[in-house]
Amino acid sequence: MIIDRINQYITILGLINVNLVYFLLLCQMAFDVYVLIYVLSYLVEFVTSGPVVALELKGSNAIQKFRTLLGPTDSASARNQAPMSIRAKFGTGMHKYDVLSFFPNIE
Repeated sequence: MIIDRINQYITILGLINVNLVYFLLLCQMAFDVYVLIYVLSYLVEFVTSGPVVALELKGSNAIQKFRTLLGPTDSASARNQAPMSIRAKFGTGMHKYDVLSFFPNIE
C-alpha cells in the first residue's frame, strides 16, 4: 500500500508518524480550509472527491523535511527535479498525493 511506503520514507527522515487518519472531507470542511484561497475552488472539488489521509508527524523540522520529501507540486516536474520524492514516485497529476495544508501547532 502506498501509505506504508510513505511511512517508510518518513521513518528514514527520522520523523515519527504519531497519528494517521483516513477520512472523507466534506465540502464545508474543505471550504473552511480554503477560505482564504477562494480562487482555488477546484481544490474543494478535488479534496472532496475521495479519501484523505491526515498525518501528524513529530520530529525536528518535521514540516520542512516532509515538504522536501513531497517534492514539487506537479508530479511531472517532481520526476525531473526530485526523482526520489513522493510526488515523483506516486503522483499522476498536479495534485495527486498532495498535502494541501500544514497545521504545525494544532492540539
